[in-house]
Amino acid sequence: MAVGPGSPNMMEIEMNTQHTPGDLQVWWCPQVPGKHFTVPVSSVAEGCKILDALADYDLFQLKHRIKPDFANTGGLNVSELDDAGGQEWCSWCDPETGEEDPHEWLRKQSTHTALSAIRHADMSHAELLAVIAGLEVQRDALRAALHDVVFMAGESVTGATNDELQEVIDEGADDELVKQCRVLLSARAVLSAAVEGV
Repeated sequence: MAVGPGSPNMMEIEMNTQHTPGDLQVWWCPQVPGKHFTVPVSSVAEGCKILDALADYDLFQLKHRIKPDFANTGGLNVSELDDAGGQEWCSWCDPETGEEDPHEWLRKQSTHTALSAIRHADMSHAELLAVIAGLEVQRDALRAALHDVVFMAGESVTGATNDELQEVIDEGADDELVKQCRVLLSARAVLSAAVEGV
């Protein structure tokens, strides 16, 4: 597995140097190029919450003109044994599926667990209805999130087809418009996958 940006030889700031194989940490660089910092986390879900909070914080600061434009980056690392028997921080990857995006992995796990329970029907009718309702809540939450993304993206891109959005991205003439198109395309893909899973 490739060494992630949070590996000790690349990190300028490291809050916790004690780790064992399987430990997780979020790494975050609020301004590229710049120093990274790390936060130990106990699960992939907790890591995703931290990553989302950090990204939302940066967007909040931009929106409210606390800081000018920025370029941030971050991810989830896992501690693994290196070839010499020591430990190193590597980019997180699910060993069973190969999924490298922790957010996508969590979404798939949630849907898979719910659908698996329905298929095995080891539940009462009321429990099955509760699982289905939970999936519908997830779908509705994603729809609401897409609505927020569409609102943030502005009228200039919301009515465009996915092919038209991709054309704007490929041309790359206007950075802000390209960014809006990418966000909208991603949100549409997530919503589409969620609706298909319900």
